[in-house]
Amino acid sequence: MSFDAFDSQDTEATMVNTTIRLAGTGATDPTLIYGKGVSVQRLALGQFRVTWKENPGFYTGYLCGLGAAVPANMAGCTVICIPYNNTGYIFDVYLFSGGTTPAARDLAAAEFINLDCRFKRNGIS
Repeated sequence: MSFDAFDSQDTEATMVNTTIRLAGTGATDPTLIYGKGVSVQRLALGQFRVTWKENPGFYTGYLCGLGAAVPANMAGCTVICIPYNNTGYIFDVYLFSGGTTPAARDLAAAEFINLDCRFKRNGIS
């Protein structure tokens, strides 16, 4: 298969993205499908820690999406991430159920969290 591919362009110079995909395994560490240079572990119910092996740069934000073999299983779920910790190169990700009283929940088999974490190599300016 071939398709046209183009160099990535951004309005900011020296941007670096880490594409991460976590596959659910229930109450154990999720499986890291994508995420070169990172590791992942389950800290508690619905709490996952992504750790970079080295400093990826100045953190500028993230994009997130959820997926599942049965989409209704993830309907109403929310992912919330705490600010990136530049000292330990860690990023904590929390998964909550939907409904009127959201609660932490694990990522079940055939459920996915997709993250695109963005970093700038030369600081803010």
